[in-house]
Amino acid sequence: MIVEVESNDNCDASFFARFKEVGPARPVVQVRLYDRNPAGEWCWVTGWSDNEQTPACSDPSLR
Repeated sequence: MIVEVESNDNCDASFFARFKEVGPARPVVQVRLYDRNPAGEWCWVTGWSDNEQTPACSDPSLR
């Protein structure tokens, strides 16, 4: 799987990330981030594709 993040207000530079898929993806609606708060904070995620809106998914290789 290759993920492209275009530069935007939250990310100054665009980048590509490559992950090895080790199982089927599963839907995700929130992730917990620890970069601004040591206790963590829940953030909503959005999925997309070139053709239509789609649910965001997690890849088991990222666990």
